Amino acid sequence: SSMRALWLLLRRSAASPLRRRTHTTTTASVSSTLLLKGMRFRGHHGVYEHETRDGQDFVVDAEVEVASTVWDQAANSDTLDDTVDYEQVFKQVEGVVTGEPVRLLETLSHRIVHELFDRHASIRAVSLTIKKPGVKIDGTVDYLGLHTSVRR
Repeated sequence: SSMRALWLLLRRSAASPLRRRTHTTTTASVSSTLLLKGMRFRGHHGVYEHETRDGQDFVVDAEVEVASTVWDQAANSDTLDDTVDYEQVFKQVEGVVTGEPVRLLETLSHRIVHELFDRHASIRAVSLTIKKPGVKIDGTVDYLGLHTSVRR
């Protein structure tokens, strides 16, 4: 009788289709961050006339933290619609950097952060590094830049 029960159990599990298992994670312990490193754009930002006239390259690194519920949902559905699309983030950063000129990196950083927050309710925090690798100063540097971290 126990052999028959085992046989029935095995037969039933063999006949049933495999189901995708969904897992729910304790959201308090999850941090999921999109990384976009080395995004390079041409912009016309700066204090000096030659910067706004000629433009220069800006290199942006972004770390975009999404809500833990988004991470969990995307992990279970495996669909792009359930997460923040890094290509959209790239395009939004590009739009700000190549858009209307500003004088200060602080202003540029503020615009990028708020563009991302305004477009994606599931973004919890943004950390940006904006680099000016071709900046002209009386000295030698790899780049000058600004690092900003903002949490909603």
